[in-house]
Amino acid sequence: MIVIIGFIVVFAVVRMFASKAEGTQLEMQCRASVLARAKSLVNVEVGVVKVNVHVAPLLCFTQEKTIKGNEEEVMERLAELMLRCKWMFADGRYNNVLGGESGDQCFPCYTVKIDSDVDIAAWEFNEFLRTKKKKDKLLWNLLQEPVGMRVLIPKEIKGKHIYQVIYSDFSKGRWYVPVLEGEDKELNGIYLVDPNDMPKTWYRFYQKFFWGEGAYEPCKIWG
Repeated sequence: MIVIIGFIVVFAVVRMFASKAEGTQLEMQCRASVLARAKSLVNVEVGVVKVNVHVAPLLCFTQEKTIKGNEEEVMERLAELMLRCKWMFADGRYNNVLGGESGDQCFPCYTVKIDSDVDIAAWEFNEFLRTKKKKDKLLWNLLQEPVGMRVLIPKEIKGKHIYQVIYSDFSKGRWYVPVLEGEDKELNGIYLVDPNDMPKTWYRFYQKFFWGEGAYEPCKIWG
């Protein structure tokens, strides 16, 4: 019990100091903690049951961003934030980074205010991702490397509005009974969402783009 209480105190102190980081430093800190958390995840087998135990704390914090410009400039900035969010979470290589119950656990990397009068349809943003390049690579391909990612965006992106760039982390839960080898693996995702919309409506009304197989389940916001 003393060890557990000590760990909780240390965790709280570490998060308090980590929250004072800003900008790029905050993003690098998040990525480092994600890698540490993923690599230190302990799978304890109790009979046929696997129990996931996270050792390292997650040191990620939501940042606020304001973007402006014409439609292409806004789409470019949104794409950059989606790529950055994916990078912060180790490019989607690991499941069960956030932990929690089974299903999709989601973390908002950025809260984004679009401070311009724009009106962008989902198909326009999709076309932008699939035709525009960064460092000689299509933005869409960058989103899908080194592993496939589910992508979810509103059917319309409006100006003078607030959105969130969210990382979706698949988890089989704190404990589960694996049926087949590898059945606890699933695609993670990068979502652009309206925070005013309930997660259960995202999957009914948003535009879904994904690479390979992968379901879209109601998202539970981490924290």
